[in-house]
Amino acid sequence: MAVALVYGDSEQHVLDYTFPCPDNPSVIREQLSAAGFSDTFGNLFEMKVGHIIPAEENTPRFSMDAVLKALEGLPESEGRDVLLNNFSDGYTPRLIALSGYNQLLAAAGLPEITLSGNEAAVYMDTDFTGNNRLVLFNGILDGRPEIRIAGEAFWLTGNVNTTNLVVDRSITLALALIVPDEVFERMTDGNYAVYLNAVLSPDRLKGQSLLGAVSETNDRLTRTGIPYESYLQNIGRQLFYVVSVSYITIYLAIIFLIVANTVLGVQFLTQQQKNRRRYKTLIRLGAPCETLCCSAAKQIRWFFGIPVAVAAVSSLFGVRSLLSGLLPSRSQPYISSLMWLSLAMILLLLIVEYIYMAAVKKLSCRYLLTLMVPEREA
Repeated sequence: MAVALVYGDSEQHVLDYTFPCPDNPSVIREQLSAAGFSDTFGNLFEMKVGHIIPAEENTPRFSMDAVLKALEGLPESEGRDVLLNNFSDGYTPRLIALSGYNQLLAAAGLPEITLSGNEAAVYMDTDFTGNNRLVLFNGILDGRPEIRIAGEAFWLTGNVNTTNLVVDRSITLALALIVPDEVFERMTDGNYAVYLNAVLSPDRLKGQSLLGAVSETNDRLTRTGIPYESYLQNIGRQLFYVVSVSYITIYLAIIFLIVANTVLGVQFLTQQQKNRRRYKTLIRLGAPCETLCCSAAKQIRWFFGIPVAVAAVSSLFGVRSLLSGLLPSRSQPYISSLMWLSLAMILLLLIVEYIYMAAVKKLSCRYLLTLMVPEREA
């Protein structure tokens, strides 16, 4: 539940639809217009993502030696090591056309990027960023480091941009460069993909919710046969991933909890029945039932309490290690909040253990009462 909440909060909703354009994007525009979608979308713009063309012989496609040198000069940290590991092995980034990304920023209500002919901005997908890494990389960008694209010198400027390129998460780029359109065309030489992003018009949303409007538009688009990805489909996919992982984890946890407590309860009651003769001896010596039940209750508290206390204490450290080691980087700032939720779950498990202990105490006392009945001698 905690991971699902963080995952949902981290996804910024900007786009409603993305239409892949394997050929000419004008074809998709004409199909949408012919199908009656002219007034459905208030904003329809192209997002171009391309590969850097091969450079001349003995000239690398891309080099960022100044950036790597600046990273190596930073104090040792996990964020610095991750960035060096991601970009040290001859990584060649994709290029993004400035005009399309500026329209995306405008749709998100963010300031647009201004670049000269020899400047580039950095884009990193949220899956590869965290607060720590963003701070480190933004600090390097403050120095306007030099990079080389196909042998030409460019300077990185501004801050890292993380607004998703399309509505779906099918494009996840560890590092990409946003460059002016004329540089983009020259450096890709036509080797790029085009995605047509769309935002529903305000008139389309009047009188109904966003999800209702998207769902209705999905039905209309499906009947036309135009390929698309929608915000609603993306939500459904994310929900499926979260529920699938969570269901298996919670199911196994509940099964293990039931089995472990049942084994402990049966083991104690079985051991108590094996000591039947000793209890009979105590009863003949005059031990009252209340004393025997009180003694059995103390044994049950120790029998259950020791493993439960060890599990509760170790869980505090185990959960912390789990959250810091396995969660994506975008969730790291929320670890303190997640720890409080985990602590609440641990307290809930302690309540469940107390209920089990009370049930075993009741069964134990009932068994001791049966021993108080005097046996008829032959």
